[in-house]
Amino acid sequence: MRRRLIIAVVSSAVAVAGFGLGGSSAYVACGGLDGCSGTSVVTATLSGTVGTRSVATVAPITMTNVTQGTTLSTTWDATVAEVTRTGTNPWSIQATLGGGHVSYLTNQIPASAFVISGATAPAPTGGGGTWAAGAGGALNNDGTTGTPLCSNTGQGTSTYTGTYDCNGTITLTPPNGTVQGAYAGTFVVTLID
Repeated sequence: MRRRLIIAVVSSAVAVAGFGLGGSSAYVACGGLDGCSGTSVVTATLSGTVGTRSVATVAPITMTNVTQGTTLSTTWDATVAEVTRTGTNPWSIQATLGGGHVSYLTNQIPASAFVISGATAPAPTGGGGTWAAGAGGALNNDGTTGTPLCSNTGQGTSTYTGTYDCNGTITLTPPNGTVQGAYAGTFVVTLID
């Protein structure tokens, strides 16, 4: 009696944790079982008014040395503009020096040599809440941690449109041994809300 060997090929489909066979975009195809990632669509619907609030202006700062002077002082000024903006409580503006210093050729003066003082917060045009001057102080050398300039508290959930001015004095006391030269940097005013 003869025996026959029959080999049958049967196709099959397998779904394994997170892998699928259809055209669904919720599944991801990858070569192995570990380390795969996927993406999905995110949608958000905002209703009502959000509006905008931003730092509108930052005046240039120019400091000029006087003969035998050990410090340089001048003023700084910044404004914030709100346009149909839903209230936020609190919000503020802070200052840093880009990179944490000013420089001249290869020489640097650290941000901590600059001190913010005498801040004023004139009454805003429009807007809302309580606009007040910040404590000021030395700028931070890390170039990211802000020194308080002005802040607003007490805004409700209404919408606000207005302009807020904040200004004061900035003083530079160059460290001993600072090379003479025209140092430059970026005074950065950041809105925190």
